[in-house]
Amino acid sequence: MEKYLVLAVSVMSVMALFAAFDFDDADDYDITGIAHDVRKTQSGYFFDILTHDGRDIRCFSSSSFPEELQYCGIVGSMSSDGSVFFVNRLDSLEDSI
Repeated sequence: MEKYLVLAVSVMSVMALFAAFDFDDADDYDITGIAHDVRKTQSGYFFDILTHDGRDIRCFSSSSFPEELQYCGIVGSMSSDGSVFFVNRLDSLEDSI
């Protein structure tokens, strides 16, 4: 019986540790993924983000842009028709891989 108590306390301790600390930088972003097809326009930059679940999301940023095949996180909002994600903030996440 004692070994089950020790096992239960150990499992609960590990779960509490994961709940207390944020180990994943991706939680700070609306979308994370690999940027590709970066294109400059007169008003800003279009690029696509390939997410971990296989979605390919078209993005627009008026100021910052990722390098080709850069792992990045973005914050912003989706257009009303769902065709373009407007980027407010873009960060490189290559150090967190």
